[in-house]
Amino acid sequence: AVVPAADGKPTGAHDKVLLVPAGESVPFGDLLPDGAREAVVDFITRTAGFAADLAPGEGYEPVDVGGVPCGVTICFENCYGEPGRESVRRGAAFLLNLSNEAWFGTTELDQMELHPVLRAVETRRALFRSTNSGITCLVRPDGRRPEGADRFSVGGADRNVSGVFSAPVPLHDDLTLYVRWGDWIGWLGLAGTVALLLLHRPGRPS
Repeated sequence: AVVPAADGKPTGAHDKVLLVPAGESVPFGDLLPDGAREAVVDFITRTAGFAADLAPGEGYEPVDVGGVPCGVTICFENCYGEPGRESVRRGAAFLLNLSNEAWFGTTELDQMELHPVLRAVETRRALFRSTNSGITCLVRPDGRRPEGADRFSVGGADRNVSGVFSAPVPLHDDLTLYVRWGDWIGWLGLAGTVALLLLHRPGRPS
């Protein structure tokens, strides 16, 4: 992802960090012995027709978009909380997701649209999605699912359509608990749930 200046020269860029296993990287490629790695590469090649092993980017430093720091994710990265969280920790005032969804059907497009809702709620940042054939939209910081002017559509269709979409993006600079503390809150909640289930087994006096 490249941010061009008025003269066309790049002023910032983001290289994808989280690569799709078997699509953009060899799963556990650095850990497998040579023979096993070759077998995995051969299986991927026979299944997909090719085996890519790309180098990941270095991190989630925001890029400057018109004087505003923006956290960028590419496609698959938006399925995870850490990229958005790290971008916001480093100063991002809004988030941008660029996604190639040309090979998806219908339900996958809806699933990919739901991930930005989680990212917006986690970080309290607006998230602008731009896709080639999926759902292009603006998710507001409160996580409202985009409708009306926040959703790109042509003739009532919101996918497999072409055109230009623009919407004013609200900016924020506050930090949520998730941005400050990360995933340990969720792990703590999971551990507490497991402990309660173990302490209150069926048939055991409460």
